[in-house]
This record gives sequence, C-alpha cells and structure tokens, in this order.
Amino acid sequence: MSKNKKIKSVSFNFKNENDKKILKHIARRNFSVYVKKLILADIERKEPVQKEFPVEVKKEVVTITKKSIYDVAQIKKEEIKSPLIQKRAEESTIKPARPYIPKRN
Repeated sequence: MSKNKKIKSVSFNFKNENDKKILKHIARRNFSVYVKKLILADIERKEPVQKEFPVEVKKEVVTITKKSIYDVAQIKKEEIKSPLIQKRAEESTIKPARPYIPKRN
C-alpha cells in the first residue's frame, strides 16, 4: 500500500433500517468517490463564503450631448437589429379582437 493513502472503513449493520437504505442507495455507485463528494459538499456548505472585492474602483464620466436626428435614427436601427428587441416588438403588436356575435336561440 502507498504511503500517500489513508484508509477509513465504514461498517453497516444489516439489521438497522437506515443502514439497509444506505446500502441499497449505494449499491451501484463507486463508494469511495461518492463519500468524498459528500464530505467536500459538507465542507463547502460550512465554510464562510469569501467575497473578493475589486482593489480599484473605476468611475466612468458620462457626458450628455445633443444628438442629431441622424444619430438617433442610427441608434434605433441598431436597437432593432437586436433579437430581444425584435421579439418584444413582435409580442407587443396588438391583435384585433374577434367581433362578438350573439348566439340565436
């Protein structure tokens, strides 16, 4: 056996209902890999989440200028090319309602 391995055994009792359920559940699995994944998931669940904050915050300066009619028209053309805007435009079209025709008795 390798010096790089440590073996931990697990015992199951056939008379214990919970152990029977476990044995049935793991019957066709690689037990070692399954247990290791469960232990890692437990460790990750218990560890506090460490958030990384950006070291430097960059601020952008937005300048507002008057746009010519040509610029606005170009922007609208580009927006219409977007698939999401096309989909919304198709969905927003008003469909004519069917006329109400009362039934005769």
